[in-house]
Amino acid sequence: MINASFWEVQRAIFTHLSKNPNLKDMIADRLYDTFGPNTHFPYVIIGLGRYQPWSSKTFKGADHYFPIHIWSSYKGQKEVKQIAELIERALTTNFPNLAHQHIVGLHIEQFHVQVDQENQLMHGILKIRIRSHGL
Repeated sequence: MINASFWEVQRAIFTHLSKNPNLKDMIADRLYDTFGPNTHFPYVIIGLGRYQPWSSKTFKGADHYFPIHIWSSYKGQKEVKQIAELIERALTTNFPNLAHQHIVGLHIEQFHVQVDQENQLMHGILKIRIRSHGL
């Protein structure tokens, strides 16, 4: 159940973000779940997640944690912050219903920007938590 639950949430995040027209205007089709060679900037990666059960005697539930990485070659933080805002707006507005789970909470837990000095890139990391329980 862990793998199915986790994959269903990750797939919903990916599908929901890839269909958002405002985000698409900023990153085109550059939404990935892994690094790709020769990728144009800016792009977004749904990072490796973490699954944590929170069940009781009456239901099965889980917290799904995902980092979303935003990479930009723009000189400054503006582009990364704009993309992060679009992602937050997309995730917290009309997140889709899932086939086997009910979403009971979706929160942005943290956002920060760091500089990749070696490659002269801006790297934003948006950490999200999605709480669900089985139907």
